[in-house]
Amino acid sequence: MTDASIVICDDERSYALHLMEYLKNKGMPYEICAFFSTGRLLSKASPENTALLIVAESEYTADIVEKGYRCVLILNETDQWLGQSVPNISKYQSMEVVSDKILELCIAQSKESGTPLPQTIRHGHAMKIIGVYTPVTRCLQTTVSLTLGQLLARGHKTLYMNFENYSGLSRLLAQNFRGSVSDLIFYNEVARKKFASQLGLMTIDVNGLSVLPPMHSFIELQSIRSDQWIALFNSIEQVSEYEYLILDLSESTAGLLDILRECTEVITIIRPGCLISEAKMQEYRAILQEKGYEDVYAKTRRWQLPVFREIPADFTGLTQTELAARMRKMMAETLHL
Repeated sequence: MTDASIVICDDERSYALHLMEYLKNKGMPYEICAFFSTGRLLSKASPENTALLIVAESEYTADIVEKGYRCVLILNETDQWLGQSVPNISKYQSMEVVSDKILELCIAQSKESGTPLPQTIRHGHAMKIIGVYTPVTRCLQTTVSLTLGQLLARGHKTLYMNFENYSGLSRLLAQNFRGSVSDLIFYNEVARKKFASQLGLMTIDVNGLSVLPPMHSFIELQSIRSDQWIALFNSIEQVSEYEYLILDLSESTAGLLDILRECTEVITIIRPGCLISEAKMQEYRAILQEKGYEDVYAKTRRWQLPVFREIPADFTGLTQTELAARMRKMMAETLHL
């Protein structure tokens, strides 16, 4: 085994494998392995090469204690009080809660030892950035962006970022965000070694789609320069395995056109048969030409959406809607997905 490994030990094989896969998908900055018996663990995983041992309560034996693993998390299976000497968490919490506890322990261990967390190493292809932006208001842009992200997340690791003035995502998704993307920008610029771990800690899961907490206000959003955003996108690509990054953009994004230029594809939603919509689109294209951003228009895919009978307020169920069915067709035709 290599240095800085997270080791799972649980005789419930399906749980151990599920937790291992979940941690890998979260971009945990360690090698992760699983054992299904105490004997196998003790013979293969040395304390020197184990950053954190995650062990089921039923497998936590005197032999493990004597082995001297420096950081241990017990998966509590009986809900009995295990004391404060060894960190523990209910095994039957959600995987997100368990993974957050794991990352917190890794960060604490890193601070105590003075050893920075390792950066993850990208093994896949280059991350594709899909920007969603339209100058036409009230056109379901955020609903389309989240639907696109959830559809992509069925087969690809996908991250979503929102750039609205007032996203309302915390309420709409019924989630308590940890900070905002501004914190991630801070780590990217000032505490680079902690960036990968913070990225994993901050993202939440929405039907398989990873979502980064948006800015708290439009004032905060407008204070970030385009070069800071682009540096953030590059760092996300370097330290994670995300295959797609969805940007739900607005005019409040400083350097909007430069960010659109960074995108692999740009999706613009248009309204059929609407003179106001078409007038705005023509003006938008004229600005792109005037400012020298014809390349942005060249990679823009115009998505024309009909009027839908019903759009659910629950953003976690978007893949089952009439909108999703229409979008699957447009994804195949214009994005070749």
